Amino acid sequence: MSDIVKMFRRVKDAEAKADVATMRELFTPDAALYEPYMCGTMTGPAIPEYMGSLVGEDIASLSYEILESVVDGNRAAFELTERVVTLDGKQVTLANCTLVERRGERFVRWHEYLQAHRLQP
Repeated sequence: MSDIVKMFRRVKDAEAKADVATMRELFTPDAALYEPYMCGTMTGPAIPEYMGSLVGEDIASLSYEILESVVDGNRAAFELTERVVTLDGKQVTLANCTLVERRGERFVRWHEYLQAHRLQP
């Protein structure tokens, strides 16, 4: 397993545990997050704070499974399934495609294309 895949898993695991401290270690101060459905565009230190606080504030729990990944040096694309429990207890399965780029041991770009769970029946 490549380093960027391990880094990606660390982010998703930290997200699921609402671990802001680990998130801070994994994003550069000038990182860019693009998540069109949830937060739009976000940059800098706000990213780990946002991603590390989704569980508990926006959703009750999160688990994931990586279906496929394509790695090209410091860039990668991931197809995954996320299972979310909303704050009102609804269980939702989401399709997700995330494109990332790293600089050293931190992410500088995180573009997440997530199926909109609020639009599902």
